[in-house]
Amino acid sequence: MKILKKALLALGLCSLSLLTFSCNDKEDELVKSERREITITEHVDSKYVQPEDLDFTYNKTGNNEYLEVCYIGPNREEINIASEYGGIKVLGYIDLNAYPPLNNVTKKLILPDTIEMIDGYMCNRFLSLEELVLPKNLKYIGPYTLRINTLKSISISSENGYYKVLDNKLYDVKNNRLIKAFNINDDEITISGCKQIGDMAFYKTNLKSIIFDEEIEEISGDSISYNDSLESITLPSTLKKFVVSYHSRRIPDDYRTYTIFNNNSNLKTIYNYSNVELDLSDKGIEVIKMNK
Repeated sequence: MKILKKALLALGLCSLSLLTFSCNDKEDELVKSERREITITEHVDSKYVQPEDLDFTYNKTGNNEYLEVCYIGPNREEINIASEYGGIKVLGYIDLNAYPPLNNVTKKLILPDTIEMIDGYMCNRFLSLEELVLPKNLKYIGPYTLRINTLKSISISSENGYYKVLDNKLYDVKNNRLIKAFNINDDEITISGCKQIGDMAFYKTNLKSIIFDEEIEEISGDSISYNDSLESITLPSTLKKFVVSYHSRRIPDDYRTYTIFNNNSNLKTIYNYSNVELDLSDKGIEVIKMNK
């Protein structure tokens, strides 16, 4: 895990996290940053995860220091992470291992309000996670962090100005983007009230039909992938483009350069009210041009 982490960090995650955290003000932008893995042995209240069950990365920019953590401990039904360890605040949860040890036990994950960023493949590890408590101060969620289909509840403080939960949907308020639809029990869903659809928004649902309503302008290519039951989607007249990813390192905003509709074996029909040109005959998908 540590080898993979270091390799990925070398590719630029360090700069991403440093730019994301509010603790790095303009006065610190030109100050050399320190980032290294450390060991912490100081124990916290017994209701929290103890240091030996976490992997720590220490960060310091100017006078600001903080920790990024990743859970590596034994499977527990509930994981509650403290806001600081060794007297240093926890500001990030980052799990960069795409193939972590699988956890089929944990049902609830509670992240401390100090955390401002969650990224990587956090939910790939927790295969049975049902309840996720997000931090009050959260400002960034990575594009594949919520790649999970077992969630029944996501909660976040109403004081958070970046994300909100409404009708079993998690939204990025600042970008007017749907991040995650969860606990879906119907065959069909109509998505409205936002302009963008993010990566993994409908990961492994049992939906047969998704109707993207008017006002939606951008749809991530990964948002509907991995849905074997999906038979049709409806695109609105307001749609302007498919994007590869909402990650900061996305490559071109053109669906033709990307394997869109991955693992949608039963997707046969797209009702297209938009002006976006789609030729998916090579995938066996019929695109029906619709008029309002």
